[in-house]
Amino acid sequence: KESLRLFPAAPLVGRLVEEEIEVDGYTIPKGAAIWVPIYCGPHRDPRFWPNPEHFDPDRFLPSETVGRNPNAYMPFSTGPRNCIGYKYGMLQIKTTISTILRRYRILPGNTCKRIEDIRWEIHMDMHMSPGNDIRLEPI
Repeated sequence: KESLRLFPAAPLVGRLVEEEIEVDGYTIPKGAAIWVPIYCGPHRDPRFWPNPEHFDPDRFLPSETVGRNPNAYMPFSTGPRNCIGYKYGMLQIKTTISTILRRYRILPGNTCKRIEDIRWEIHMDMHMSPGNDIRLEPI
């Protein structure tokens, strides 16, 4: 869960506004198409996640989730219109990660010594920018 909080597969979620709303002094009219930025929005909001840029899997321990807004974590969107492929996506992620970890050792490259050094491109999906040199060494 913590990996998907920091690096959601779909960093943006599109929605149509069902009724006029006001957000931070701006009026969004009914019928407007909006994008909800999951990557830089709720997933990195310090109101929900202390030290939000830090990787901490313990954030999802039962004792840590008490009182947290359930919509603060939404890697596949949330609510009745969440991603129809959520279960398939989770299966794909788990299969890919387990295959990589069984076959390779992940090593830093010359420019990517830490996770913070990785540069990302955000489109309808999220992927590493060219020039990241993380190495995979066969086991």
